[in-house]
Amino acid sequence: MNGPQRLLLKNIKQVFTASNKQEYVKVQTCSTIEPSHNISIAIGEDGKILKMGPVNEVEEWIDQHKITFTSTKDCSKFIAIPGLVDAHTHALFAGNRSK
Repeated sequence: MNGPQRLLLKNIKQVFTASNKQEYVKVQTCSTIEPSHNISIAIGEDGKILKMGPVNEVEEWIDQHKITFTSTKDCSKFIAIPGLVDAHTHALFAGNRSK
């Protein structure tokens, strides 16, 4: 399939996120992160998360907004974790490292 696509990851067995609703979590608090169970994640054409939550909440939201998806994946045997970004650098690599 070419072009923009919407993806629904349905019924994920476990999702690990920061439960304290903060944008960032300090390493010292990682031991308090609890999994959520049976979660769905709706992803838009731009790759951004449109909605995430319990399966029934996401399904209601989809119905309310009349959204269709290019692809729906059954994720009942999978877990999801946030992308971890290590943004540190060393003086040796000062400057633009994009190339």
